[in-house]
Amino acid sequence: MRPRVPLVAGIAAARAAGTLSRLTGSGGGTTFPGKLLSKLDPDAVDRLAARLPLGSVLVSATNGKTTTAAMVAEILSPRLRLAHNRAGANLLSGVASTLLSSRGAELGLFEVDEAALPEVARRVRPRAISLGNLFRDQLDRYGELEHVAGRWRRAVADLDPAAWVVANADDPQVGDLARDRGRRLLFGLDDARR
Repeated sequence: MRPRVPLVAGIAAARAAGTLSRLTGSGGGTTFPGKLLSKLDPDAVDRLAARLPLGSVLVSATNGKTTTAAMVAEILSPRLRLAHNRAGANLLSGVASTLLSSRGAELGLFEVDEAALPEVARRVRPRAISLGNLFRDQLDRYGELEHVAGRWRRAVADLDPAAWVVANADDPQVGDLARDRGRRLLFGLDDARR
């Protein structure tokens, strides 16, 4: 087991790497700092997320997660200081980079890639999670839809019992994920023509 770099040193190194990345034009600093921090301190994301006084909210879906997260940010940002991955870096490294660059944030609002959701949820321990939809347009990356739904089901089961699950009831697989949750909110659209 290799020794861990102290969190404060890892944060300084990762922030410097992000600044250097932006200055040299080799990237926007949205993922590399988080990757570096995770290498230096594998528990850094967990510890940074735990510092957010109001906790975190995760938004995931195959389609629409960026729009949903942006709408939530628009609603919350006048009242709260957010750690929000606006640039769309929605893997664990992007969440880590967002946490690094969001000094003084009160609430984490993270758009999360559907395959990364279980790990991000395990690491940031969200107080709420919004699940939009699961579509087959990602089969080249993730395999069968049922596999991703199974991973989501386990992630939801592992959430703190006090965490809310907001799920799209119009998507049968997604709506089913929240079925056994005490704290759940299901949403959908009614067809007014009927």
